[in-house]
This record gives sequence, C-alpha cells and structure tokens, in this order.
Amino acid sequence: MDDQNDYRASFSVNLPVHASFEAVHNRIPEWWTANFGGSSRNAGDSFVTVFGETFGAFEIIEIIPGKKIVWQCTDCNLHFLKNKKEWKGTQIVWGFEGDDKRSQVTMTHAGLNPSLECFEDCTGGWNHYVKNSLYKLLAQGHGEADHEDYSAKYKQ
Repeated sequence: MDDQNDYRASFSVNLPVHASFEAVHNRIPEWWTANFGGSSRNAGDSFVTVFGETFGAFEIIEIIPGKKIVWQCTDCNLHFLKNKKEWKGTQIVWGFEGDDKRSQVTMTHAGLNPSLECFEDCTGGWNHYVKNSLYKLLAQGHGEADHEDYSAKYKQ
C-alpha cells in the first residue's frame, strides 16, 4: 500500500520530535475528535473515532518511538458513501523526523487514493485534522478537534 497517489500531508513545526510523536500518539481527542474510545499507547492497542454516524476502528500495528506509528483500519462506517467500508484495510502511517528543536511530521493514508469514492471528501477532512488541527495543537497548544456533540462541520 505505498502508492504515490495515496493521501499525504506533511508539515514542520518548532517542537522537539518526541513531543510531536507524543501528541499524535496520545492526544488524538485534542486534534481529531473528542469522541475517542480505547487506547493508542502501545502496539496491539485499538481505538475508535466517531463522527455522528461515521466511525473508524483502528489497531496500532507498529510503533517506533519518535520515528513511526502505523494504524490499521479494522472496521469503519463511512455513512455518506455507497461502500461504507471503504477505509477498512487501509493504513494511516505517521513518520517523524527532527531533533530537540524542530520536527517534520508526515501522515500518509495508505490506500486512500483517487480511485475511492471518499477521496475528495476525506482529503478535505484530513487536510483540516492534520494540516490545521494537529499543526495548531503542536504549534499553539490547542487543536481544532470535533467536539463530543459532533462538529457542525459534518452536520451540514
């Protein structure tokens, strides 16, 4: 699943690489959604993110501290699509580079490519959550995650 057309987002931030790694790894409700259940701390852990009728279930299949995290999508309901299981089997791969002053964060959603119905909508969502919300969490200390009562962004 290493296609050049897979969704990819990357940014740099003035924050030690270990801090960027920890935020992605352990602070998901602060940058993605407050509707988070489970654990994302260790390989083998699983968690669920919920956005109203839409959800994604993930298992942590690889962790290299300060370098890489891989989430496998084990189940999903993308209620707005014909194939509501389109993410199932895809992987979200996080890469980290840097030092004690600056980090480069790269996220690739392996399997999310233009052949999928959700590519355009999911690209917009990931752009918000990774390039905007996660970046703001790292750079300013506060992300723009969905709230427990489900974001107005998705109620439209």
